[in-house]
Amino acid sequence: MHGRNKSPPPVVLGLRPGCCPDPEPDASGRIGRHLIYGHEFKNATDEHGNHYSAGRERDVPWVA
Repeated sequence: MHGRNKSPPPVVLGLRPGCCPDPEPDASGRIGRHLIYGHEFKNATDEHGNHYSAGRERDVPWVA
């Protein structure tokens, strides 16, 4: 990149420390997939439908 600073993609900006906790084992002891909880900004609105620039947690986490 030769010294250029590029901004991280918007999806990365929506991640916070602790957003991907270790999954708990199920009843049989199997470890499931990681769920990644992030914030969205583009479609974030408050209870009155106004844009909420601080963002809000996504309704559905990503699965990894």
